[in-house]
Amino acid sequence: MRTERTSDAVARIEPRAGTGRATRRATPCGLLLAATLLLAACSRSEPPFRAGAEVQESMQALPFEQAVGALATALLANARLEPPAAGARHPLIVDPWIDRVSGSQVEATRAIEVQIGSLVGQGHPEIELLPFTTGSLERSPLILLGAMVPEQPPGGLAQRVSSDLATPSYRIWGVIGDLRTGRIVSQASVLAMGADVSIKPAVFFRDSPAWMPDSSVASYFRSIDREIGDALDPFYVQSVQTAALVNDGIKAYEAGQYDRALEAYTRAGQSPAGDQARVYNGLYMANQALRRPDAAERAFGRAVDLGLRNGQLAVKFVFQPGSRRFDRDQATRASYDMWLRQIASQTGSSNLCLDVIGHASSTGAEEQNRLISRQRADYVKAQLIARSPRLRDRIVSRGVGSQNPIVGTGADDESDLLDRRVEFRPVPCTRLTAFTQPDTRLPSLQGG
Repeated sequence: MRTERTSDAVARIEPRAGTGRATRRATPCGLLLAATLLLAACSRSEPPFRAGAEVQESMQALPFEQAVGALATALLANARLEPPAAGARHPLIVDPWIDRVSGSQVEATRAIEVQIGSLVGQGHPEIELLPFTTGSLERSPLILLGAMVPEQPPGGLAQRVSSDLATPSYRIWGVIGDLRTGRIVSQASVLAMGADVSIKPAVFFRDSPAWMPDSSVASYFRSIDREIGDALDPFYVQSVQTAALVNDGIKAYEAGQYDRALEAYTRAGQSPAGDQARVYNGLYMANQALRRPDAAERAFGRAVDLGLRNGQLAVKFVFQPGSRRFDRDQATRASYDMWLRQIASQTGSSNLCLDVIGHASSTGAEEQNRLISRQRADYVKAQLIARSPRLRDRIVSRGVGSQNPIVGTGADDESDLLDRRVEFRPVPCTRLTAFTQPDTRLPSLQGG
């Protein structure tokens, strides 16, 4: 694929070679939603970028704001819609964009949402920009969604930044779906300079204690990984009302309006698509902020149950630097005691065994990181057994160092806690010995 600048504001996006897909031309310019744009010719639609696929083509990276502007213009120019009736406008909402690697909203995706909303609201009178709420969804509007992902560097997709690797550029791609028809009506992709991209998690995602694969996030990505004319992912369409409630909760939580946040998460949890990590994290954090410890523990217990059912649960324990001991803060330790109690209780009452995996950030030598991640996993294992002795022969621990980052910045602060996580994976007890590893000790710990 290559991007040609047709003006300061418009990017023409063409399919990349070697995709094996037929090129589908846009409808005549008179039928394009953004017919008022000064395009030299109608843009071709682009097959969506396949996250995780090897990038074969070369494409010039633009400064972040310029890239987002070009993307917004291309999405509107490519939209296959009839012009609105006289005096009418096409309603459009923006479902918050997501970082493809972590599945979270980050500072850069928040900035994309704000900039696109501003561009659409100011320059396109045929569009009525609505807030992402359940009330707006009653109008079956157009919906704009998308994601960003680093161009795959030599160290792998999740290797974001290190001392010997230049900051990667970021692919930003999006689609417009029509909730009336359930179809994709536009798609586009651009490349942004990595130096301008902040992948620090937004406040809600930074504060969330648990991380796990989420079916709602997976359906979001399936929807943006489709071509014009294809159907939106069915589960995404079914769960978009819940997503709007979750969005209300996230905004309220980050504004310190914890009663409103709790109300939104409670409604989301009662919906058919409410069995998801963001809902349980939100219920936990809102109840914690409102000093309702019993309700907070029930919410965290539901997150643990979801993670164990889905085969993976990661928890953001904070350890003392270079130590296997938890942070000394008493409030933090009290929360950790409850987290461990829930994990031990639910695993102990099941018929499964547990693989406890320690992770570290990229600070320090990898040998030391592997050791400290193993020692932290050993420590958590001992804490679980102390709370549920029946786990003694049903739990193993190991450390993988910094081999599997999710954030990958190496910042070693609250923004990349997820890289220093302890992960819990239920496994059949017949396979337990396959997860053991030698216990090699070193006298000094300086890892991440």
